[in-house]
This record gives sequence, C-alpha cells and structure tokens, in this order.
Amino acid sequence: MIPYVNELNRIKFDKKLKEDKIYKNILKQCVDLITYTNNCTKYSFTVFQVPLFVSSEPSYNIKHCIIYIVNKFREHKYIVEFIEPNYLYLDWGVSGNPKGNQEVSRLIEKYKHTHDIQVIRR
Repeated sequence: MIPYVNELNRIKFDKKLKEDKIYKNILKQCVDLITYTNNCTKYSFTVFQVPLFVSSEPSYNIKHCIIYIVNKFREHKYIVEFIEPNYLYLDWGVSGNPKGNQEVSRLIEKYKHTHDIQVIRR
C-alpha cells in the first residue's frame, strides 16, 4: 500500500515538534544556569555542558541541539563559543572581557587532557 503524502508530512512534522521540544528544554536549562550565574555570582559568563544524550530519546541529535542553542543566544547578542566535545561558553558581559577570555583558556587547559578539545570561534 502506498502511503499518502499528507500522512508522511504529518509524521515528519510530528518528529520536528518532538525535536524542538527537546531542544527547548535543554535551552531552558542553559538559561537557568545563566540566570543563576548572573544573580548569584560576580561573573557575566558561564560554560554550559550540552547533554551527550537524552534518555528515552534515541532521535536526539547533539549537533542540531548545539546549533539551535548557539543561534538562539547569538540572536540575543551573546558571545558564544563552542568548545568540543559538548561545551558552550556564553558571555553576556562587555565584548572582549579579559576575565572571560582567561576563563575560557583555563577551561580548555583543564579539559584538553580528557577530551579532544577544539575551540570554534565565530
């Protein structure tokens, strides 16, 4: 039996909605970390670890999730740097914040022995 085009499109749409819900949930975790850091510390930057997997969600794609989060924050003028394998440096302070740059360097130094870390700058 040949599937109807409408049914195929509905399945694809439902899948996209499910993915967006997962990405929005992870984005919310990131926003919560930023809010906490801003309200409870002296820093105007943080590092968020994007989950490598989401339990019971085999269709989770970390690369798509990272792109989604990076785009959302860049739309709001955050400085965002991706640190492999799954970290995001987020800065909402003044551009070129030397303290933030030192912190990124410290994190890279800390994790380079345990992961293959590469910083991708915009």
